[in-house]
Amino acid sequence: TAVGVDSGQPSQDRFSLLLIPIETSFVWRADYFSWRYLIPYAKLGFDSWVYRESDPGSTITGVKFGGHGVAGVQLNISEISGADIGENIDEFFMTFEAQYQWISNLGQKGLNLTGPIFSVGFLARF
Repeated sequence: TAVGVDSGQPSQDRFSLLLIPIETSFVWRADYFSWRYLIPYAKLGFDSWVYRESDPGSTITGVKFGGHGVAGVQLNISEISGADIGENIDEFFMTFEAQYQWISNLGQKGLNLTGPIFSVGFLARF
């Protein structure tokens, strides 16, 4: 549901927004120390976001591009537990990541996807 720019109240207008992110990163990972419980990493890269916004009267499609910077740490679960994870899995990690992205076609007008993203996930190394 759309919100009025001046009033901030919900309006009767409805719209949909579809985003498809495409990301390329250069990653530096500090996994060369003998102590392997916490492994810090950093990423820098380029982004392209394909978008499609539609409402009952029109449809707008396009691509926004920009970049991102990431700092994170991987918790090596397989090293901490000492257990064999599996025959084909060498290591298993839990990841904690903070990312900031600048996606605004270098400050041009229109859709601006700039902002922070925080995530937690799992990573298996084969």
